[in-house]
Amino acid sequence: MDAVPTCKAKVLSFIDKARSAGPSLDLNVLLISLDTLLEARETWKSVQDYGIWIHMFKAAQPTAAAMISSSSSLESKGDEKKLGKNVYEIGEKIEQLSFLFTFLRDVAVPLKIAPDITANTLKVLDQGQLRTSKALCSVIKMFSTLRFKIIGADEDFKCPLSLEEIKDPVILKGDGRTYERKECFAFFAKLSII
Repeated sequence: MDAVPTCKAKVLSFIDKARSAGPSLDLNVLLISLDTLLEARETWKSVQDYGIWIHMFKAAQPTAAAMISSSSSLESKGDEKKLGKNVYEIGEKIEQLSFLFTFLRDVAVPLKIAPDITANTLKVLDQGQLRTSKALCSVIKMFSTLRFKIIGADEDFKCPLSLEEIKDPVILKGDGRTYERKECFAFFAKLSII
C-alpha cells in the first residue's frame, strides 16, 4: 500500500468492511493496488508523469510477488476455490502492468510519446489481449502516428534526391523507394549509366 499511496483510501475502506483477515483479504488489497496502478494511466498529462508511475510499479513488485507466492502455497493445500480466482485475476493484472512498465521504460519515455498517444495505444491492455495480433496492430499504429507527428506526413511524398514533393513518381526496382522521375534520370545521367 505504501508503494501505491493513491490506493490507501480504497484499501482502508475495504479492510473496514472485511469480515476476516487472511490470504483472501491480502489478495483483495493487492487487487485494489493493481487496479489503482492501471487507473493511474488516466492521470498522465506529460511524459514526466510516466516516471512517477514507473517508480510506484517498481516499488509494488516485491510485495506483489511475495503475496502471490504465499497464496500459491495456500492453493496447494486445498484452498484453490477460495483464492484461485483472485490469483488468476492478479496474474492477468500483473501481466498488463509489466507490459505497460516495459512499454513506458523502453518506448514511451525514450521517444517522449505523449500520454494521449500512449493511452490510445494501450486500450488493448484493458481487454487483456496482450498476446494477440490486435495488440501488435495497436502498437504498430501508435508508431505510425508517432512517426507522422515527428517527421510529418509529407515526408513520404518527397523525393530522397531533391527533397521536393514528388509529382511524377517512379519506383526503382533495386531499392523499392519512390523518386521524382526527372531527378532519378538526372542522377543516373551524372553517373553516366543512362
